[in-house]
Amino acid sequence: MNQGRRIQFRMGCGIGAKAGGIALFAVLSACASQPVTRETASGGERAPLYGAETDAQTDAKLQAGLVHPNPKGTAEYHFSMAQAYVAEGNPDRAIEEYKLTLVYDPQSALVHTRMATEYIKKGSFSSAMEACKEALKHDPKFVDARLILAGLYSTNRETALAIQEYDRVLKDQPRHEEALVYKSQLLIEENRVPEAAAALRAFVKKNPDSTLSWFYLGKAEWKAERTKEAIRALKRAVELRPSFNQAALTLGFLLETQKQIDEAISVYRSIYDLTQDATAANRLSTLYLKQEKFELAVPYLEAVQQSDPEDMNSRVKLGLVYMEQKKYDRAIKTFEEVLARNPDSDRIHYYLGSLYEEIKDTDR
Repeated sequence: MNQGRRIQFRMGCGIGAKAGGIALFAVLSACASQPVTRETASGGERAPLYGAETDAQTDAKLQAGLVHPNPKGTAEYHFSMAQAYVAEGNPDRAIEEYKLTLVYDPQSALVHTRMATEYIKKGSFSSAMEACKEALKHDPKFVDARLILAGLYSTNRETALAIQEYDRVLKDQPRHEEALVYKSQLLIEENRVPEAAAALRAFVKKNPDSTLSWFYLGKAEWKAERTKEAIRALKRAVELRPSFNQAALTLGFLLETQKQIDEAISVYRSIYDLTQDATAANRLSTLYLKQEKFELAVPYLEAVQQSDPEDMNSRVKLGLVYMEQKKYDRAIKTFEEVLARNPDSDRIHYYLGSLYEEIKDTDR
């Protein structure tokens, strides 16, 4: 079995998912101290999902004589079947096929790890953890298994064990960006911010092109109230990857807190021009409105409205700007759209009344 293949279902923190902070992954309400089980096909007693014994279907296949003289070929066949079930979104059948694969290739760290990812999809974290540990028994340097195990420890609030696993990855692969970022996030969550920042600084010194590390260093420095260092790190992340929304937005927010509004606007405009990011458009419209630069605010308000038609707040702002610009027809249309969704809004009725009076339309 090719141990070099990458796992597609990665556990751990979802890098780039959220500017204000990233959770490792959602914790399901499962007790890790209890054995994870499922109903058998007959609906009778529950059978362990992971262990030395195969489940009922796997036993049946083995007893039916599916033992071929070519173990490698048979292992590859069952592995391919497992992958097909993964593609179908059928973790139970995928797990059965992975177990059959292990009958013919019991030392494959890859197969144990792939099986762990299927257990995770089912919320069977205890079984996933056992599968990862089994993979690491056969190949202690199999990074995918160690990262998943670290993520599971993190979910279980076993932070020290999670950090230990990330450290092991970094010991074997000092340039492993993902492990460093996950570790630093855990350290920050544990209020060990100086330790996280120091680890990130050391990493970017040796890996100056690590965009994610510069980004998380910027966040750590900001949390440590080292504002200048935070701005420098975030700017470096944006320089390395201009379309990196999270880094640009975080930099913009930080510049706003420092009253560097013109710089913040420049950052937001750059990221909006590259990605049409709705959050950047929202910040631009807000800042321009505060500066009473209504003409500049309009295209960004319109962009927010188009990206999120349910955002009534931006529609009201847009209507008010149209009023200020004496574009009464546009203002009326905008407020009527808001009123259609919020017919009892006294404020919108008032705005419309003022507009009808302005255009001498007293019949409405």
